[in-house]
Amino acid sequence: MPALAIDAGNQTDVSIIGSEADLYKVRFCAQAGGSDQNDARVSLDKIALNHTGRLLEVRTPQYSRERPVNAWLRIEASRRRAVTVKGTYSYMEVFGIDAPVHISTTHARIKLLDVSGEVEAASSVGIIDFAGDRGQIQLQADGEIGEINLKPTAARFRGTLDASAEVAIRVLLPPGFESPFEAIVDRPELFVCRAALAPQVRRHSRGGAVVFSYGSGDPVLRLRSHGALVIDSEIHLAAPRPR
Repeated sequence: MPALAIDAGNQTDVSIIGSEADLYKVRFCAQAGGSDQNDARVSLDKIALNHTGRLLEVRTPQYSRERPVNAWLRIEASRRRAVTVKGTYSYMEVFGIDAPVHISTTHARIKLLDVSGEVEAASSVGIIDFAGDRGQIQLQADGEIGEINLKPTAARFRGTLDASAEVAIRVLLPPGFESPFEAIVDRPELFVCRAALAPQVRRHSRGGAVVFSYGSGDPVLRLRSHGALVIDSEIHLAAPRPR
């Protein structure tokens, strides 16, 4: 079965869920508005899902405040088949894929849960959420919104995770996290660590930036933020606050 490739076009919500079945299940929905029912129907008829070779392609009309349109694409895919998705102004989520994932969008959010192959995700003027315990992960969120939220789900991350964000990176560590990491910020006050490992974090300078590192050996998590970089732990967030 071929790899899954999707051109989501503009303003399409895309959800991909990995399964053990060696086939694809596709569901496509769309809606459109207008000055009346006939006007909305004209816009709705311009929304289409096309299948050309190995490519699924969503086509929507140009954005109009008077004629808003939205499309939703839901796919169950073999978890061991590669996935490529690109779009603009399109929310995207990928769950449970153990194969290469390449995904990009603008002005929207990307969610990656339990993806564990070679992963490249980029959101321009958007946000990326990642939760997992392994993989070769590369994440980039740029522009005036660019944020990345990371949640390693095991004490040791197997592989590497590189994350770069314009505005902020937030990390939520599980109890007993052991993997070495490196966090780079422009100024020292932009880095905050409230996890139990905070006393073991070391600080030094590199090329005009400030580097905070933990553990020995090559870093497994490599984080670069031009804004805030905050590391918390599940235990810290669960602790009762003083009144």
